[in-house]
Amino acid sequence: MKSFFWRLLSYFYDVPIETVAGRDGVILHLCLSRGQYQLYTRHAIYSYGLHYANFYKIFKKIDIQSFAPDEVLVLGLGLGSIPLMLERSFHLQCAYTAVEYDEAVIYLASKYVLGSLQSSVSVMQADAYAYMQHSTGQYDLICIDIFVDDIIPPEFRSVSFLQAVRKQLSQGGILLFNWLYRDKQSRSEAQQYFDTVFRPVCPEGEMVILGLNAMMLDREGGVTHL
Repeated sequence: MKSFFWRLLSYFYDVPIETVAGRDGVILHLCLSRGQYQLYTRHAIYSYGLHYANFYKIFKKIDIQSFAPDEVLVLGLGLGSIPLMLERSFHLQCAYTAVEYDEAVIYLASKYVLGSLQSSVSVMQADAYAYMQHSTGQYDLICIDIFVDDIIPPEFRSVSFLQAVRKQLSQGGILLFNWLYRDKQSRSEAQQYFDTVFRPVCPEGEMVILGLNAMMLDREGGVTHL
């Protein structure tokens, strides 16, 4: 009854749930907002349940239900919005490997979200750059959602990282890379990365603007024009 009350109340104003210290001095705030758990920092929203609009919009655009991936790699877990959304909003049953650097994020995701999923989610506490240099998996869908506050660290903007990720796309697999696109600086950084790194590695790649985010997309062995 108490949880129902708080969830109902969250449609009128955000209900604080828990605040913890993450890595690199980032303070993580968890609240209930419009019936969903939202994880945020001072400058960025890390995760927002079924309301994580940038991924919801791109999943709709690529018709993720028809694509129906089996093996999914998530780099940057947040609260698990991606598996939650694919299961609840798009009615897909996938096997997930989630790589997350911050053990505080894993703690919150495990406590509040992952246990409610029917899908299999294997969480790896690791640096995603190092993980991708040694991983040999093959994935139908790879989602990159890596931020420290509102910054994508330099190693995840590198050619070597993108090449390592792309090698693990299965035939016809889809790669999604989430970037901020909310002001002059972030728009310039996203465009520069797309022009100088993403497009040279992924010649048929596209950048889709989704409000305050840009999603960079590539399909292995095929072309996806949205």
